Amino acid sequence: LEVHRLNDVIENLDDQINRLESTNSDLEDTRDSLAEENKVTKELVVQLNNTNINFSNLNSELQSENSRYFNYTQRLNETVQELVTDLAASTAAKEDLTNALNDYKEIRATLEKEVEELSDTAGNLNSTVQDLNEAIADFQEENDRFRIIVTFLEDEADGVQKSFTELTVALAETILRKNALAEIAVEERMKAELAGWECGLVTAFGTTSFVQNVDAPIGFTHYNDVMDYVEKKLLSDFCVDTIELESYLEKEILEEGQNLWTISLNDLTRGANSYTYKVLDYYFPDEEENGLDSVTWDAANHDCTNLPEDKKFVFS
Repeated sequence: LEVHRLNDVIENLDDQINRLESTNSDLEDTRDSLAEENKVTKELVVQLNNTNINFSNLNSELQSENSRYFNYTQRLNETVQELVTDLAASTAAKEDLTNALNDYKEIRATLEKEVEELSDTAGNLNSTVQDLNEAIADFQEENDRFRIIVTFLEDEADGVQKSFTELTVALAETILRKNALAEIAVEERMKAELAGWECGLVTAFGTTSFVQNVDAPIGFTHYNDVMDYVEKKLLSDFCVDTIELESYLEKEILEEGQNLWTISLNDLTRGANSYTYKVLDYYFPDEEENGLDSVTWDAANHDCTNLPEDKKFVFS
């Protein structure tokens, strides 16, 4: 029995040994497999380390690129802002150019109108100049006759056939004609100045707002300059001054309480022309009008600056 038991034990042990040997063989295979896997894993780790290094290098490059892109973006934003500013400036400049172009068109239209007015005035002046030239020619002709008479009296007085009375009458008639022609010449010159001063004023102040709109106020800034021009180009030749004209404007043209510098160019020229025509009517009255007589003109040598103060025109 003991033998049988031991045989059984031996068999069991043999079975266990076989199992252990099989297990050991399996473990050896597993060991070899693990060793191979470990080798592969080491290689993978090396590759992974290399990949990490590459990734680190790439990350550095990406950071550098990001920095450059940030700078590019910042510069691009600055450029965009500059373009926005330039666009706004260009828009404003375009508006300014458009406004300037419109102003130039208005100025051109005003200048074209002035050219037409100047052409009309030139025609009137040419007619006046022609009349004045004819008067001067007549004056020169009479003056030549007067010189002939004077020479005749000086050289041929002893042998003259005419009576002293006839010579005196002829001489008086010649003097009267000469004085009349001189008076006509002064009148024509004053009329020529009256016809031309307005266009000269428009030309002198052509860029101002009150010329472009003749119904707009002249304004305090330009009023004195305008009145200085009027006195220099018109009033001084008529021997009247600005104060007298302003008195006329206040009484006849402006509304009560209105300041002189608020007058428009249209009202100023209308008032100045009306006033100087009154001066002309006084200096050169028609037969039915009261005014300065020829004797006073002759005594003043046909120059209003030589007239006595009580003979000069005064608006009342």
